[in-house]
Parts: sequence; structure tokens; C-alpha cells
Amino acid sequence: MPPKKGSMATSRIATLLSSAHAFPGKAHTHGLTGAAQALVILHELINTNRSCVVLCPNDDIARDLTLDIESLSTALFEGKPRAIHLPTWEQSPYTSVTPAIRTRLARLGALEHTLSPDLPQVFVSTLAATWQTTLPKEIFLEKSTLLHPEKNIEDRETLAVRLTDAGYLRVDTVEDPGTFAIRGEIVDVFPAHADSPLRIELLGDSVERLRFFDPQSQRTVSSPLSKDHPCRVPPAREVLINAKTHALIRERLKSFADDAEISRAIRDPILSAVQVGIYPAYSDAWAPFAYEKPATFWDYLPSERIIFWVDAPACHEEFSRFLEQQRSFAAEMGTHGLIIPSVDVLFQHPPLEDGHFLSKRTLLCLDRIELTDLNSLRENTEAASHTRPLIQVNTDLSSGTRHSLGDL
Repeated sequence: MPPKKGSMATSRIATLLSSAHAFPGKAHTHGLTGAAQALVILHELINTNRSCVVLCPNDDIARDLTLDIESLSTALFEGKPRAIHLPTWEQSPYTSVTPAIRTRLARLGALEHTLSPDLPQVFVSTLAATWQTTLPKEIFLEKSTLLHPEKNIEDRETLAVRLTDAGYLRVDTVEDPGTFAIRGEIVDVFPAHADSPLRIELLGDSVERLRFFDPQSQRTVSSPLSKDHPCRVPPAREVLINAKTHALIRERLKSFADDAEISRAIRDPILSAVQVGIYPAYSDAWAPFAYEKPATFWDYLPSERIIFWVDAPACHEEFSRFLEQQRSFAAEMGTHGLIIPSVDVLFQHPPLEDGHFLSKRTLLCLDRIELTDLNSLRENTEAASHTRPLIQVNTDLSSGTRHSLGDL
């Protein structure tokens, strides 16, 4: 159930968003924290029916805000809009520690959700995660497998080749995301973005039934999918090493290693490990090697997207610090026996000046403190030396007031 129309907090949120839309530049508000930020974002999505991106300083804040949005969406709007977290890697790609599989799958799940017709959706992330290179959208779609009940596939082995080309690993029994198995007329596949594996029951070359099942009990966990609701199985990796990409990856790895004067003792074992369907532990960072024009998360989104910033100054500061850390790690990657693209190639980030499309699409900056005009402060150094930020809490939505979230 949506909040009551007469709610004072709701009317103030509507006024805030209306003012933000009317403002010619980036609108700022301050003092909103936690669930209050989530409520403002949800109201915008409900009123406009457009997806949005929320940029946070770091993954901890992004994860907490995602949970707040999901909780309020379930309580107030019957579970729609959906909140999707696009995570940053926990470890630097320039170290020998690979990203957790849950992070790799969460990133693929977010890319899959950008293609979903279910609107609106809110993607919560960081600048580092959104600017990290990935597979182009057209390759994502090309390597996805769309399954329709009662429609034909070419044959089981052709399906197996498609799944392998899309980064899936063939196993005896499906238990983990990114794997598939074939047993007679049954093909089990665990889509990278799904909570449960999918069972494809074939009758000859026709899909007789599609259903999700529990890999432990083998019991069905959902009703069979109807022919009006096809299921898309997306790629299982952001970097695909298949017949189309492996030669380019080898060529660019060798060229990069030679230009960087990386020794053959490091280069040659890595080149030998690049084989079709084989994924070295460090290959997840090879998007600039694998694709002619690697994409970023922003390339998957529609042009009419809306952007919210949570503490925009901190977002920029954290991203700058992140890039500095990556450059420091990159300078030492040879000691780990790695060949990874340079930082500015792996994270394709343009300058974030006012003319950039992130600024043009920004609706509202949810600032932690009230921001002042830094240009005017620079013009008066004496004033700047005696100026301190004024922190003012938005009492309209703070806990314990008559307009708090509890009133909703």
C-alpha cells in the first residue's frame, strides 16, 4: 500500500522532488539519512515510473541503502520498485586475490536487470563499480540464451556450446551459479543472476517445460514457466574467453606485456593459460583485452535515467582515493605475476565536470552537510580561513518528530 496521500512527510517529499525537477541545475538537499533517503528515491520512481541510479561513496553505504530501499518498497509499495546493488570488487584487480564469486555474480545480475522490462528499478552503486569495464551490451545479448516453453532449440549439444561460450562450466551435477549439466532429455543450468537453477525438460529438440528447482532436494521451487514468460540465461562472466575472443586476448596480452617490459617468465605462462573455455583466476579484469570496445555499466542504461548522489563530495573523494590506490597496486603487479590493463583503461572514467552526462542527468544530491559556494570562499581567503561547515539536520524527517517515517 502506498503511503497515505495526506501524510505530511509524503507531501514534503513531493515538494522536495517537484523543486528538484524545476531547478535548472543540480539540486541539493541535506540532513536526510538512511530510510529517509530511501523514501525520497522511492517516491521519485513511483511518480515518474523511470529507473534511476544512486551513487554512494562506498559499498557499505550502497549495500545499506539497497536494504533500506528494499524494505520500504516491500512495506509501502508491494515490492516494486526493485533495488539492485552493483558492487565494487572487494580486492584490487592488481593483486593476486580474485573477487568473490558473489561479487562477480552480483555484477552480472545487475547488468541483466538493466535489460528487464519491469520498471521502475533503482541501481545502487559507486563510481568505481559503474566505471569498471565489462562486456559490451550487444555481446551480452548475443551470448544470452532465451528459452521459450513449447519452442524448439537446435539440439542439446548446440545448447551446451552456447552455454560454454557464455562462460558456463559443464559439470556432472548443478549446484553452483554459472554451471550446467546434461542428463538425457534434461538440461540443468544455474543462471548467473538467479537464486535457483533452471531445469529444461526437452522432448526431442523442443522445450517441453521450464522450472526452477532446489539443487539439494531437486524439488521444484516455482510453477513451470508459461510460453508467455520466456527465461533468459545471461552470460556467466563479464570477460568471455571463447573462440571469438581468445586470439584477441592473447594478442593484446602479449602487446601490453612487451610495452610494459614485463619479463617472458611472467608473460609466457599467462599466454599459455589463455584457452577457449578456460578462465585464469585473474581474467575477470581483462575486458579491455577481450573486446574491441568494452562497455561500462552506463552503456546498459536508457538515456532517460535519473541519478541521485549520496554525499556527492565524498563520492568524488572516495573515487579519487580508489584510483590512487589502484595505481599504487598496478605499479607492483609484476611481483604477483599478473598482466592487467592500466588503471585508466580498466576504469574508463571521463572527467566529472559540469558538462558531463552524469551531471546532466542528476536530479538530486543528498548531501550529508549543507554545502556552501566554494568559489566565493576561494575569492576571499580570509573568509575561507574562518569558515566552518554548518551542519543542519532536516528535522521534518528525523526520528521522533511528528513528521518522521513512523507517521507513514
